[in-house]
Amino acid sequence: NPTTGIRSIPSAPVNTGAFAGAASVSVAYTGITSGSRVHIYRTSDGGSFFQYVGEDVGGASPYADTTPDSGLSQLTVPFEVGAAGKFRFVWAHKGILFVANKTDSTDRQSALVRWSSSLYAHNFPADPTIAPDYEFKIDPNDGDEITGLMPLGTYLFVLMRRHIFRVSFTIDPKDDVGSHLVVSRGCVNNRCWVRVEDIAYMLDRDGVHRFQGGHNGGKSDHISEPIQDYFRDNKINWRASKWFFGSQNPQEEVVRFHVALGGEYLPRSAL
Repeated sequence: NPTTGIRSIPSAPVNTGAFAGAASVSVAYTGITSGSRVHIYRTSDGGSFFQYVGEDVGGASPYADTTPDSGLSQLTVPFEVGAAGKFRFVWAHKGILFVANKTDSTDRQSALVRWSSSLYAHNFPADPTIAPDYEFKIDPNDGDEITGLMPLGTYLFVLMRRHIFRVSFTIDPKDDVGSHLVVSRGCVNNRCWVRVEDIAYMLDRDGVHRFQGGHNGGKSDHISEPIQDYFRDNKINWRASKWFFGSQNPQEEVVRFHVALGGEYLPRSAL
């Protein structure tokens, strides 16, 4: 796709029926959106190795392949390609795109994390034979779901309602990605964390906490005791929590969380 940069999964090999030694082969195809770029690959060894021939745009007329075997590119068919699918959150970290909380109505997985190919930007391997190598599930064994993704320091953190996990890898997540539970505190949504340098302030159902992630594993400090009555006495309308958000005033050195109280549905009050 020339707009998104997302490549489709390669088609099955097609036998053109050309005779051996032909100087030109006509390649026709259907089902291509006008303006889309089509990359064509050809085999010269019976089908075990496909090499890049060229690019066609549009597909309105057959593509004439006049490239001799000796002139084929060393580029081979890419399989680490495809669209991410329907996910709620996306974040770029170390040149890799991460998506989390799959919302597909036919395959809902609220604790799933998937990442893009390191070779093809914006592409998430969709081939079912290799896709499992590019995803993992965060499972704290209590049905918790992912509410956001947050970079802090050199790590990417997966935020859940009641847990925070650290995601780490060296260069390519496919080689050595790992996820580790850091603290049993969470974040109500992806707008309720406020980063101040290497510290993040978050709102969860238990109150406000200050989170520090780092090489020591990370820690969380409960800091909302002066306003804890709002949480103990059910003054906050958690049914409207998807609209809550955090804000920062650098001049006043204040972090606020905007919530709905009582019967309010929109966050008209600040803690």
